[in-house]
Amino acid sequence: MAIDAGRYTKQRSSINEEHLSKQAANTRGRFLSQQRGNRGTSDAKRSYGRSHEPFMGQYAKRGLTGGGVRSGAFQKALRQRTGDNVRNVGRMASDQAAEQRSYDVQGANIDRYRKDALRSLEEKRQQEISLAALSLQALKPLYG
Repeated sequence: MAIDAGRYTKQRSSINEEHLSKQAANTRGRFLSQQRGNRGTSDAKRSYGRSHEPFMGQYAKRGLTGGGVRSGAFQKALRQRTGDNVRNVGRMASDQAAEQRSYDVQGANIDRYRKDALRSLEEKRQQEISLAALSLQALKPLYG
């Protein structure tokens, strides 16, 4: 019973190539996700900054803000606007972190699959070697 070592080498290479391909796709997806998240957060902050002047102008036109004026309506609106922005940016950051964690988990699963596949392949190879050795032992009495 001959053992085909080349078959195992080919299967091992195939498992490693598949692993590299899946890890590369996962890494690319993680990078693109991170870029999208950063872009969204940056856009939200920029939008908030750009809308600040018109926001202030609305209250200034009505005489609710400016030197020496302390309008409760203006203070409330400013707190609410700032709070909404902080909450929105915080949610975006939290969503981005959760998405990054999912890519990390996926990468770990890809690594675990490779490790398990290689272990299974090695067990099959060892089993085939053991069977070949047993077959040779059985033939020993016939050939002296």
